[in-house]
Amino acid sequence: MGSSHAQLHGIQSCKFHSFMSQEEPLDVSKVLAAVSLLSWSLFKTLKLYSSGRTGASTAVALCIVPVRIILPKVLGSYLQLASVCFLCGLLLRLLHQLVKFILRKQELEQRTKEADLELQRRARGAVHLQDQVLSLQKQVIELERQKDHEVKEAAQLRGQVASLQCQVDNLQMQKESLMHLAFLPQGDGESWQYQDNTGDWAPFPEKAQKSLMANFHEGVERCQILIENRIYDVDFKVLVQVNRQSGKSRKIRCFLNLPSHWRITDEESLKLHVIQGNGQDGSNNIITRVTDSHLVSKLEGLLNTSKQRHDGTKCGCLHGNSTFRLVGAYQVKNLMLWRGYQRYVQNIRDKHKKYKITPVGICPDATALNELAESMQVDFAFNERLLFHGTRDLDSVTAIAQEGFDSRIAREGLFGRGAYFAIQTCKSAQYATEEAMKNKASMQMPGTLLLARVAIGDPYYTPGPYQGSRPPIRTGQEIRHDSIIAQPGIPNGQPGGVQVAVDLILRVTCSTTIGATLKEPGPGNVRSRRLKRRTSKRTSCLSFCLK
Repeated sequence: MGSSHAQLHGIQSCKFHSFMSQEEPLDVSKVLAAVSLLSWSLFKTLKLYSSGRTGASTAVALCIVPVRIILPKVLGSYLQLASVCFLCGLLLRLLHQLVKFILRKQELEQRTKEADLELQRRARGAVHLQDQVLSLQKQVIELERQKDHEVKEAAQLRGQVASLQCQVDNLQMQKESLMHLAFLPQGDGESWQYQDNTGDWAPFPEKAQKSLMANFHEGVERCQILIENRIYDVDFKVLVQVNRQSGKSRKIRCFLNLPSHWRITDEESLKLHVIQGNGQDGSNNIITRVTDSHLVSKLEGLLNTSKQRHDGTKCGCLHGNSTFRLVGAYQVKNLMLWRGYQRYVQNIRDKHKKYKITPVGICPDATALNELAESMQVDFAFNERLLFHGTRDLDSVTAIAQEGFDSRIAREGLFGRGAYFAIQTCKSAQYATEEAMKNKASMQMPGTLLLARVAIGDPYYTPGPYQGSRPPIRTGQEIRHDSIIAQPGIPNGQPGGVQVAVDLILRVTCSTTIGATLKEPGPGNVRSRRLKRRTSKRTSCLSFCLK
């Protein structure tokens, strides 16, 4: 680079010395030539500087050389002075541009350094952020491990809670069963009681019980009983006993443990006991028409709300979109059947206690019927439920109300021989008339549904059709289940049974046709109950088979 600077300096000096060594006066053409030479010199100098081949001080020295050589020659005349001024102005302008260029270059260098520093700082920040990301990833992995561990612990805790809840439910069921047993009378269901000094009712001793019942059945108005060597005079007409020695009198009653919804007094229950217990014609006392408009309206609403499946959807069968109209409701008060039902329930309870059986819950449950069932004091803990049963003719209804379900004449269904029930009205309505599979009930051909209290007890959930006259044996035990349940989606068949107490007879229609004469249940309608076989259908509701 030094040789190029010296070469340029020599060329400039040589040219200017040869140009100015002439002795002739300086004219305009020479001045212009000198300016051109000066401009060429400055251009070369700036080019060398801009390319980095020379420094600022060297460039300034190279620019001053032509001025120093030409200045003495141009001071002789006015033209020379003007030329000098022009050259000086051009030189100053070039110097100004040179200075700006130098400052700009320094500023760019400074900015470049700052940018390099910023890049380095950001690179360090990026490395730091990357370290933080790795650390956070490790924390996330650790948290996921902790989450998995906590999920497993939560699942275990939920299992423990479910197990404890099941134990609590079982204990509650046992408690309710024991409380229920505490209020059940012994023997055939009746219990003669007297009012003690506290106003509570206490049972007579067993011997006095038998004596009172024997005299009452004979129809006497007064009798005597002996209790702990004390003689008491009993008046059945006014229901009072008198201690013959002290003369103290106490009220007495015969507690028959009848359903609360029968709504009869002690005197009425005793009359019913005499009529039905002594084999008299009690048909008019067994079936009575329901005249309570509020109850009738409630039952009609129940018929329509019970159409829905357990999940709230509508059934797709013929009767699933029907609007049921209740044209007649009849209450069944059959003391003989009620006592038989109580004894059967007590036998099942004793069996469960002996073999330590805890009945599983009914699933899905008859939620629409549960409110009415609670008002009738149905024992849910024992799996007692209100269920529907459809029958095609009124004669069978009257016979069932008087004699109960008879499994000997029940035909063989898809779940064996027995009495069949359902939680949905649309299912039972399929068997409520002669042509219920094809046509809906009408006033010309009303359907008949029974609303019965059913002791399901310990059920067996069948996975499909079941053949046999008895429920299957429990797994691991030599004892049978109490009933069979066919869940929704399993083909359904038909019926016969024992552990049932009929509460209500409902005469229904699915239309608003009027003008037909409605036949009512009664003693004149009883005939032989021979049932025809009906085609089985696939059910969309819960069905029960009692054997």
